[in-house]
Amino acid sequence: MHVDVPPGERLVAWGGGVNSTAALVLLYRWGVKPRAIVMSDTGSEWPETYAYRTDVLDPWLESIGWPALTMVSRASEAVFRPRKPRVELLREKCARRETLPSAAHPQQKKCSTNFKRDPQLWWAERQEWCQAEWAAGRKITKIIGYDSSEMHRVRFTFNDAKENSRYTPWYPLVEASFDRSGCEALIEEEGLPLPRKSACYFCPFNRHADWEHLRNVHPALFADAVKLSRDAKNVKSQATGLMSRNPKGMRRLFEWARGDYDGLISNDDPTWWEDRFPCECSL
Repeated sequence: MHVDVPPGERLVAWGGGVNSTAALVLLYRWGVKPRAIVMSDTGSEWPETYAYRTDVLDPWLESIGWPALTMVSRASEAVFRPRKPRVELLREKCARRETLPSAAHPQQKKCSTNFKRDPQLWWAERQEWCQAEWAAGRKITKIIGYDSSEMHRVRFTFNDAKENSRYTPWYPLVEASFDRSGCEALIEEEGLPLPRKSACYFCPFNRHADWEHLRNVHPALFADAVKLSRDAKNVKSQATGLMSRNPKGMRRLFEWARGDYDGLISNDDPTWWEDRFPCECSL
């Protein structure tokens, strides 16, 4: 198919999940090589995501002669701005403030902005090739892996004025009409395994199956998530918790973990656990 590739330098925001991986495969098939591929690490990704990066993505990028994945995080700011106090990753911030990730609070979902978008912006500001593009009055194309079933998330300008002056968003999966199943097929056709949904292991948007998997496969991380749930004091409502996708009154992970809700979980309503991809972490 014919595709109008935006001119200039290109940066891929790799989220660690199916969509952003499919976007990389699609770009490779189109012969559209990015200048950089960047992932923001919250410090609390699922172990499967870290393993996919090192065992699958890194070798594949090397095999096709593309740039290696660059990992950035809020901890990077400790290097860039050493005088700034309390440079924290997400889990550290929750512990200090005795609260839950902002995604657990209605209308306060800032995890993606603070721990995904901002570290990428900090990193790019310190790259000479980015500085040269901006000095010449050119924008950098930021490639985002939303698929064609997520048109409600597509924006052709960024909300932040500074980001909007420096970047142009591009959604190749939307342009090529790839939905979620098409993205999965594209990855498998490339001979790569499917990644799991990218998220923090204690993400309030975890499905019930995710919590069961964490408990059974990563018990130490599950215990840490339970501690986070139990220690949280600055929570507006006791009905709001890490199991926010459960029905009201069944959302506090530490209570479910000790068996208070055994037998109360029902699969009669599949929308309880429907994967809605609420934030950029899931790409």
